[in-house]
Amino acid sequence: MDPRRIAMLITFCLAVMGCISVPGFALVGQDLQPISDRSRRIEIQGMSVLPPQGEDWFLFPVSPQEGIPENTLIRFVKRLPDAPPWRSEDARQVFAAVSVLNSGKVKSPTPVEFLEDFKGEFFKDGKIRTGEMITSRQRLTGFDAALDDSLGAICVRYSRLTEVTGQFRELPDLVAISSTRGLICSHPHWPQFLIDVTYQQVYAKGQAPLSLDAESDIFLKSILFTSVQPVSAMGPKELYSSHMQAGVLALKGKRWSEAEVSFQAALKAAEYFGPKNPAMAMTLYYLGSTQEQQGRPADAELLLRRALDIFETQSGAADLEVASVFGQTLNDLAVIYARRASTATPPSSDQALLKEAERLLQRALAIREKSDPSQVGRTLSNLTQLYFDSGRWSEATVTAQRAVLFYERQRGPEDQGVVFELDRLADIYLQQGRLAEAEPVVKRVVSGMEKTLGPNHPAIARRLESYAAGLRRAGRDAEAKAYETRAQAIRRSASKRP
Repeated sequence: MDPRRIAMLITFCLAVMGCISVPGFALVGQDLQPISDRSRRIEIQGMSVLPPQGEDWFLFPVSPQEGIPENTLIRFVKRLPDAPPWRSEDARQVFAAVSVLNSGKVKSPTPVEFLEDFKGEFFKDGKIRTGEMITSRQRLTGFDAALDDSLGAICVRYSRLTEVTGQFRELPDLVAISSTRGLICSHPHWPQFLIDVTYQQVYAKGQAPLSLDAESDIFLKSILFTSVQPVSAMGPKELYSSHMQAGVLALKGKRWSEAEVSFQAALKAAEYFGPKNPAMAMTLYYLGSTQEQQGRPADAELLLRRALDIFETQSGAADLEVASVFGQTLNDLAVIYARRASTATPPSSDQALLKEAERLLQRALAIREKSDPSQVGRTLSNLTQLYFDSGRWSEATVTAQRAVLFYERQRGPEDQGVVFELDRLADIYLQQGRLAEAEPVVKRVVSGMEKTLGPNHPAIARRLESYAAGLRRAGRDAEAKAYETRAQAIRRSASKRP
């Protein structure tokens, strides 16, 4: 399971529950509630906060579908001109929010533990994950966090910069900057509850941000804690989130049986949202993916088909997080069909399955190119394999070349993923007898394998032998002999290893 999928899942779960997400659309007047008295605190269970003190701020209400039985979320929006941002320089949104999250931990952490736990999501091997996708549409470009003890609670003040796509529906290809300042605290009286206060500005990349530091400081520091328990009972949406996050943790640890139990429980909780809700489709996908990991493709196929049926009702999956998992479902279901095709009887069933697998992969590719570009390479690779297995060499060549180019741009020319795609491209060229084109590719593959696997790895010998076989078919025996001799030397060296 790709870790980026897990990060995206957590984001989606929060968005489904209405915890911290803010919509990317042009707000209209009837959506907003004016703030008549900015000096009056807004109360929710466990805390209160002053509304943002700048001009043009409105309360953005939580809809009944988003809310849970207790009010655990406050959202504000700074209303900018109502006209849609037809130009990138006009694209700008400003939000503020307070959310209460149940961490499930009844023991209060130490300040250092709290800071390290929070920072862990944004660090890898001790370094900030700058340049990595932290959701399917957000790339982390900056992060900072430090302890703050000014509110009588264990708090971390943080700032985060990301590049985000798809925030403005009128400008779907626009790359925007999301600048978030926040304060996350462990409730001093109820340590299992986290209070997250955020102030966010989103604007077109290349544009200057608004100067809002003074406004955000006042808002973040206005929080007051009370002794009232933030959430008196676990509502259905909290129950769903709890099961989903437990499943995600088990999935991350490859504890498949445990993950399946959690996702089964989440599926039951998701019935609260209705049979066609994206949360139901999300849960079906992850449950099916878990069953596939356990070697149960037939069970997985049924669940992925159910998920697909729901995604088809989502009006084109305009929400990018929904569209991302829609694309993943199409991709994974196609892989199951392609594998079935390899054992299908009679041959007509084989062709029918391959045709359906190709259709699903083409749809997945179209969706991922718009909503989840970091995953385009996976679908290109799957299409290449399908065309290769079908002997459709010209189509396999095109998708393999695109996959190589994708991974070169994303990871650099010497990445293992690039070497893998080049290795398959070499096979495609050799199958067509295109030796002149295969030769430089083979050399790149061998060079890449030598760097990552060592100079005497059997995989290098196999690649050299397959190229030599192509040379012999073309009557170039002397050249073939040289490659075969090198391959034999590698195998002899490998056989002498302890």
